[in-house]
Amino acid sequence: MTNDQDNSLDRIINRAIEDFLEFTFGWKTDDPIPPLEDIFTMIDLSAGTGHALGPRNPPKRLRALRRLLIYRVFSILDRRFTYSQPIDRLLHGLFEIDPHTSFIVLNWDIVLERHLQHVRPQHCVAYGVNELPWDGHVEDRQLITKLIKVHGSANWVYCDSCRQIYFDRYSKLSMHIHAGLSRDDLKLFDPQRRNMPNQLHGALCPQCHSPVGPHIATFSYRKSFRTAAFTASWADAEQALSEADRWLFVGYSLPPADYEFTHLLKTAELKSARSNERPIQMHVVVQQDDNAEARFRQIFGTAIRMVEQGGLEQYLKEGLHRLKDLHGRKQTSPH
Repeated sequence: MTNDQDNSLDRIINRAIEDFLEFTFGWKTDDPIPPLEDIFTMIDLSAGTGHALGPRNPPKRLRALRRLLIYRVFSILDRRFTYSQPIDRLLHGLFEIDPHTSFIVLNWDIVLERHLQHVRPQHCVAYGVNELPWDGHVEDRQLITKLIKVHGSANWVYCDSCRQIYFDRYSKLSMHIHAGLSRDDLKLFDPQRRNMPNQLHGALCPQCHSPVGPHIATFSYRKSFRTAAFTASWADAEQALSEADRWLFVGYSLPPADYEFTHLLKTAELKSARSNERPIQMHVVVQQDDNAEARFRQIFGTAIRMVEQGGLEQYLKEGLHRLKDLHGRKQTSPH
């Protein structure tokens, strides 16, 4: 799409989201925006059961709005990426401890992929969902870094017809090909507009030529994990966690909305629990978040060997050395 069409698309999306916030939450410009968990939950509870959310938000409009919100979140993440030397140092340190370190990611972004490209350019990324490259170029799979994304990813698209996941390792594929967006969606929010972007639904599955869309679990208390790709991701995560005896949590607060992932962690931990000792030893890295520390300690107790409240740079000063000293087979890093 041309820049003018991109700008037109952004204006329509921004206005649609603003109208929804004003009508549903009584939001005004410069007010704090309601948490994304609340926004997506309101939409999912209504649209998912075929109900309206007030007279201006019938289910069809809510489902379209959900797609616009996902696109907007992807675009914000894309603009905010900055290269981080501490992440590179962390990756170098983890691979020095164990070259087979696996990663579990709960975010949609591709920050880790971009840093792995710099730290391990000779390695390809394996998501474990039978993914295929969008451009058809298959990477050499002899050197692999396992990257499990249990909530989906911004660089994935999904064909609902043949149920295939496609990916682009280096870009937010879903956003760049406008996966899931259509002119019909936009007309629901701006029916009189004549200068409508006209190349929105052209992304088709390379195998069956059906439209593709994003593949993520939204920030919602009603997440849906019904596709085969999610089933594969969660099974892979449970296996990786249960086989590890060192877990490192970086920038993750164990929020209540992720109760299903918390249950997965606990299930994997207890799989290998012995009667008189827990083999799994955990480090947690947060940024001045006492609530997160309290929640980790409540859920995992004595398995938490270290909580670094000073962020990643502070953890790199001594945390990795302590992690290396822990005896074990291999570590998995939920991110």
